[in-house]
This record gives sequence, C-alpha cells and structure tokens, in this order.
Amino acid sequence: MRAQAIVDCEHKIQAELEVDSVFQEQLREARQLDSIADQAEEKARLAEQDRHDKGIPYENNRLFMYLWKRHYGTPDYKGGPLTRTLDDWVDGLSNYSKYRVNYWTLLEIPKRLQLHAEAARKSADQALKKLTSIEIARAARAGLPALQDDHAQAQKVLDAIDDDIAKKEDKLNQLLQRRTQFAEAKDSYMEQSLQTLSSTLNNQNIVELNDTAHQTTTDQDNQVVRELADLREQNDDLEAELKDHRRLHEAKLNRLQQLENVRRQFKNRRFDDVRSGFGNEDLITAMISQFLNGLINSGELWRVLERHQRHQDVGAWPDFGSGGLGLPGQRQKSPWHFPSGRGNNGGFRLPKSGGWRSRGGGGGFRTGGGF
Repeated sequence: MRAQAIVDCEHKIQAELEVDSVFQEQLREARQLDSIADQAEEKARLAEQDRHDKGIPYENNRLFMYLWKRHYGTPDYKGGPLTRTLDDWVDGLSNYSKYRVNYWTLLEIPKRLQLHAEAARKSADQALKKLTSIEIARAARAGLPALQDDHAQAQKVLDAIDDDIAKKEDKLNQLLQRRTQFAEAKDSYMEQSLQTLSSTLNNQNIVELNDTAHQTTTDQDNQVVRELADLREQNDDLEAELKDHRRLHEAKLNRLQQLENVRRQFKNRRFDDVRSGFGNEDLITAMISQFLNGLINSGELWRVLERHQRHQDVGAWPDFGSGGLGLPGQRQKSPWHFPSGRGNNGGFRLPKSGGWRSRGGGGGFRTGGGF
C-alpha cells in the first residue's frame, strides 16, 4: 500500500532525527524563534485593535481631525497668517495640542510592533528553512520523495475513477427517475392514454348507463354497469394508495442520492486515508442506521462524521519538526506527507495533543497508541 509505505519511511526518518544532535539543536532554535514571532505578531494584532478602539474619540472629533490632517503643530504644517490664526482658534476649541502627542503615540505603537513582528518572523523563517533543509536531505536519502510521487500519481488515477463513478451515479439517478415515471404511469404517453380513457368513461353518467343496460334483453350489461360503479368507488382509494407508494419511492431515491453525496464528501476530504480514523464508533454506527431508516438527513450524518474524524496515530507525524512550525502557508515546505482534500474541500485535522507539537516547546515522538 503506497500510503503505508510513506508512513513507514517517514517513521524511520523521524526516529533517526529524534536522536540527531544537529537536527535537535536546529529544532530548538526554530521553535524558540517561531514562538517569539508568534508573540510579536499577537502583540502587534492587539496593539492594532487597541489603536482602533482608543482612536474612535479622536477620529470622531471633526475639529481635531481637521488639524491632524493639516499637520498642525508639526514642521510639516503650512498656512498663512489668517489660516494660522483660525487654526489656533480651532486648537483652543478641540484641545488639539494637548492630545496630539497621545494620538500620535497611539498610531505609532502598532507600526513599530508590526515592524518588530516582521523582523521576528523573518528570523524564524530563516531558522525554519535550515531545519527544513535537514529534513529534506534526510528524506531524499531515504527515498521518500519517490514514494510520495508514486502515491500522488496513484491518487490522481483514483480521483479520476471517483469522478467517473460520480458521473455514472448521476446518470443512474437520471435513469431511475425515468424508470419511476414509467412505473408510476407518469410518462407523457401513459398519461395521455389514461386521460383519454378516463374522459371517455366519465362522459357517461352511471345512471344513464344503468337505464340503457335495463333496456337490453340480458343481465350481462347490468352486471357490467354495477362493476363499473364499484370500480369508480375504489378509484379514490387506489389513487391515495398510489400516492403513498410514490412518496415512499421518491424518499428512497432521495436518500440514495444523499448517501452518494456523503460518500463523495468522504472521498474528497480523504477520510479514507490510512492516517484517518474515527472516535465514538457506536455513535457513528447508530447515526448511519438512523439515516438509512430516514430519521436523519445526510447533512446531520456528515456533521457527525466530520466531528468525530481524527488523525490516526500510525507512527509518523506530519507536524514533526518543520511540519508544525511557521505560518500556515509555509507548512507545505515540510517533507512530511499530510493528506489534503480535493479542491477547496480541505483535509482532516490533527489531534490537539500527541506527536511533535511546536507550540510551547517540548513535544515527543510517539510510535503508537491512541489519539
């Protein structure tokens, strides 16, 4: 199995790196700088929020902002004698000179914290790049890229097969709908025939038919008229029963389509990957049973599957080393394989604990157990 081969290879490499002193030293440095960058970015974010909240009174003061935009009280201020006199008067009304420095400080702090955060992230990125280069070199020597390429090609083939299955399912659903129309006598030809027959029969009043039958010499015509009357009385009951059967049949077709949609989401999110597992299997089994019995819909079933899906501990961890460091967009540089969904479907989530965790230092290499 290609996915299992990747897991086994990654597990072997990660176990070796765990006792590699050069790698561990670089990992400690990368974690420390990544933590510093995280804290700096959080401070910059809070400062920007603080600037927004505390800046509202200044920015709602139209006189204050008028002088601020004219750079009043700074070397950049320009104005003639009359303009200066009027601006001095506005200054007295708005207490601009008293609060100008406070507002300037409020704006300047987020800028400086943002510059510090950018510098801290740059240092963390450099350390992460060195860490990743060690992992990539070790992975290349172990033949991991070739295994991943082979798996990727096989996954493309499998995705194409899944797409073909989806198309055939859609075609089958169309055929089932057409078959249902014929079985229920709802196609245009049958409806036209039944309408013609019904119109013909209904055009004859049952009383008139009965009178005509009595004028014949045999009782056979009378019997036919009585049977026709009975059939008309049964017609309403039969139509109601037919509607019930149609409703049940349509419900089953709809449930089949919903089940197909769940299957497609399951495949698109890679929930069938060797690294994917599920907790609370009894609940999931019960929910599937309820879905098949029509008690819940596919949306409710999918939410349960999504909520209880977990990354299964198979020995190798995608957040090992560089896999758990840096900004989210940079984690793709890690050599470790982590299943991602097709298109914009996303993949599945990592557990909240276990494996190599990047935040807060520490962490440990796990080779088995639960999740």
